[in-house]
Amino acid sequence: MLNSLVNLSFITICMAGLIDGINPCAFGTVIFLLSYLSVRQRKQEMMLSFALFTIAVFVTYFLIGFGLFQFLYKTGSYFIVARLFQCVIAGLAFIGSALSFYDAYLAFTKKNKFILRLPDFLQKRIKNAIREKTMTGNIVIASLVLGFLVSIFELNCTGQIYFPSILYMIKTGSAIKGTLLLFVYNVFFVFPLIIIGLLTYSGLSSRKLSGFLTEKIGWFKLVMAFTFLALGILFLL
Repeated sequence: MLNSLVNLSFITICMAGLIDGINPCAFGTVIFLLSYLSVRQRKQEMMLSFALFTIAVFVTYFLIGFGLFQFLYKTGSYFIVARLFQCVIAGLAFIGSALSFYDAYLAFTKKNKFILRLPDFLQKRIKNAIREKTMTGNIVIASLVLGFLVSIFELNCTGQIYFPSILYMIKTGSAIKGTLLLFVYNVFFVFPLIIIGLLTYSGLSSRKLSGFLTEKIGWFKLVMAFTFLALGILFLL
C-alpha cells in the first residue's frame, strides 16, 4: 500500500511539473525569447544562451519552491494549520479548474481573452527584460539574469500549479522525499524548454511554434483544468 502511494505521488508530481512546463504563459515567453535570440545571435550562441537561461530557470524555480516547502513543512507540524492550508489550497485548485475549463471554452470558440494569464504589464516587463538583456555583451551573465527575472515574473502564472503541488509534496510526511519530489518536479518543468530549444536548433521556426501554441491552446487549458481538479481531490483525501 505504501509503495502504491509513493508511486502515485511520483507520477502526480511528474505530470504536474510537465503540465506546468507547457503552460501557455511559459510557452509564449520561451517562443518570444527564441525568436529574439535567433535574430541577434548565431545558432551556437543562441543555444548557449538558451541553455544558460534554462539552467537559471531551474535553479531559481527550485530555490523558490524549496524555501516555500521548508516553511510549509514546519508549519504543517501543527495539525489544525496544516488541515486549514489543505482546505484552502483544495478550494483554490477547484477554482483554478473551473477557470481553466472556462478558458478552454473561450479558446475553442476563438475568444482568446483568457482569465488565467499573465497580466499585460508583466508580459511587457518580460519582453523588455528579454530585449535589454540580449543586447548585453556578456552572454553568460545576461542569460542567467534573464532566466532569474523571467522565473520571478512568471510565478503569477506558473505558480498556479507549482504552489498546490508543493503542498501535495508535504503530504508525503518526509522532508527528504518531499525535496526529491520537488527536484523531480522542476526537472519535468524545464523538460519542455529543452525540447523547444532542440527543435529550434534543428531548424523549426518560432513562427511555427507560436502557431502550434495558438492552435492547441484550448487543449492545454483542458489539461490544466483536469490537473487542478485532480490536485484539489487529492488534497481532500
